Amino acid sequence: MKKTLGNELSLSRERSIKSYCESSVVSFVKILATIDSCEACKKWQGKNISLQDVRLLKILPIKDCSHKKGCRCCYIPIVEK
Repeated sequence: MKKTLGNELSLSRERSIKSYCESSVVSFVKILATIDSCEACKKWQGKNISLQDVRLLKILPIKDCSHKKGCRCCYIPIVEK
C-alpha cells in the first residue's frame, strides 16, 4: 500500500499527541497552519487547546480544509515550567 502525505501526517500527529500526553510538562498544544493554508485551517492558527480536548475532538486534520494537498496543520506543544 502506497503511503500518502495525509496518512503520514496523521501518524505523526498521533505520535506527537501520545508523547505530549506521556510528558509531565505539556497540557496544551497550539495549532500551527502553513503560510498557504486554506481559510478553514487559518481560522485555527494559534489556537491553544488542551490535550484532553485534542484527544476527544480529533481536531486535526481540519475537516473543512479545502487545500489541494489537504490539511497540513500540526500541533506545537506548550511547555509548562
